[in-house]
Amino acid sequence: MKKALFAALAATAALWGDTLSIEHIVVSDRMSDEGYLNERNGSVERFGAKSIATLSSQAKMNPFHITQYSPSVNFTPVDAAGSNEPSYHDPIRIRGKSQSGPGGVYMIDSMPISSNPGGGKQMLDMENVSGIDLLKGYITPERNLGFSSLIGKVDLQVLRPKNQIGAALSQAFGSDGFKRSFVRLDSGELGDVRLFGSFSYLFSDLTKGSGDLQRTNGNIGLSYTPSSSFDATLYLLSNRDAHHNYASLTYAEVRDLGRYADKSFAATKPLGDNDVNYYDWNRQKFDATALISTLRWHITPDDLVTLKPYYKQDKGEYWNAQSDANASKNRVINWKIDHDLYGVVAEYAHSFGDALSASAGYWYHKQLPPGPPTDRRKYKVVGGELVF
Repeated sequence: MKKALFAALAATAALWGDTLSIEHIVVSDRMSDEGYLNERNGSVERFGAKSIATLSSQAKMNPFHITQYSPSVNFTPVDAAGSNEPSYHDPIRIRGKSQSGPGGVYMIDSMPISSNPGGGKQMLDMENVSGIDLLKGYITPERNLGFSSLIGKVDLQVLRPKNQIGAALSQAFGSDGFKRSFVRLDSGELGDVRLFGSFSYLFSDLTKGSGDLQRTNGNIGLSYTPSSSFDATLYLLSNRDAHHNYASLTYAEVRDLGRYADKSFAATKPLGDNDVNYYDWNRQKFDATALISTLRWHITPDDLVTLKPYYKQDKGEYWNAQSDANASKNRVINWKIDHDLYGVVAEYAHSFGDALSASAGYWYHKQLPPGPPTDRRKYKVVGGELVF
């Protein structure tokens, strides 16, 4: 094979002369959101407005669906809309690692309000996000907050209330009963104040098996700028998430997708004892509310004080089937979750000139655990009914 290739090259060289040359190809340009999908700065990769509009899924609620286009990031949504997730784990890997334990990957305006496991994973519609920073590798101290930065962070920046009065409306329809409605209203400038309010509703049947998903988001934003030295924003985020889970496949079933591609939980209640694979025993429902604020005060042109208080309340439950090698031990688990968190990030920064600046900060955070084992109830199935 190699001799044939060399002979072909020699014959081509004989036709065109003794020398074959290929000119250098150099591609150079400035990375910017106006012309490219994203831009990189060290270990931070930023997805701007064009990236979000181009790469969002139909659901337009999941930031991981956008960041998956970065090298070393793998996101595996379990439905075509990119909205649903299998359980309380974030289905994303960064640099080959997945988040384990009660850590949260995403932040909002650099505030760690993620309280996974639990609800509130998609409190912001992508239409209300001005940019997404994917942090992997080294993370600066002021953004290395929260329970864990094992795999990195995904930091969402809220789209502030606009200077001009306006409205945005979108309506989407798709297969499997998919529909999503979104509306945002901006007040424009009202003296020193600007406001926006938005509402979205998403519904879809599961792409296989029985069940559906419903999500409702309400976002309110306020911006207050009385002078060039002081600026404040306040956002209220509300989210209701109720959806059924998809059934997982075993390794053997994955190797035979011709037979098992449509396998899911049973649509009707099982009649046999210890049969836990009923779709309505595999679901989750959460209500989450968050309040976040950013206050910036330029004491002098070279001195800046920033305060970021935040609060989140999360309440809901998981229903999951637990199968055992010994079928008699199969159980349905109901995990109740009712927890909140709050904190504040404070920072003082001073500029000594174009070549040098320094900052010092303090972070306080407190949260309840996502629910100890005493909040779990186990049921066995007898005659198609749950027995505590």
